[in-house]
Amino acid sequence: MKRTVLLVSALLLASCASVEQGSTFGSVAESDNALLYLYRTKRTQIGGGSPVVRLNSDAVGKVANGGYIAIRLQPGENIISADKNAMDWNVDCPTLVIDAKPGEVYFSKFLVGQDAVNLLAVGNLTATNIKWNCAIPLVDRDVALSELSGLTANSKHPDGIVN
Repeated sequence: MKRTVLLVSALLLASCASVEQGSTFGSVAESDNALLYLYRTKRTQIGGGSPVVRLNSDAVGKVANGGYIAIRLQPGENIISADKNAMDWNVDCPTLVIDAKPGEVYFSKFLVGQDAVNLLAVGNLTATNIKWNCAIPLVDRDVALSELSGLTANSKHPDGIVN
């Protein structure tokens, strides 16, 4: 039993350590492309796991607990999803579809546990858009900028850009 607990602990630590760490959020990056800032506020839900984020099925990075990434979007429909994996992210998240416009900046955050349930309760999502206890809604710019303050980029790029 002790070995199992130690092995599980070691695997969880290794998976957390695999997320790139960059600088603390400072400001929105300048870009001719549309940008999506996807972030997670510091919480203990899901054991601090880190989902692999996909843009139109291509893996672009991971978002750690208390971290963010910036994703360049092509004009038109972009589908953002998070992989369920056995290592450290065991919840199903709905996809986020963004009809991106050049030069626009979008903000979204992972809501997990009670936060996702509360979002459903206030009517921002329909029951079909929330699975288990995860949501990836778009967030108001002012709210997002306030919440991004102090979060760490999960990319070595100075602006947290992953693609």
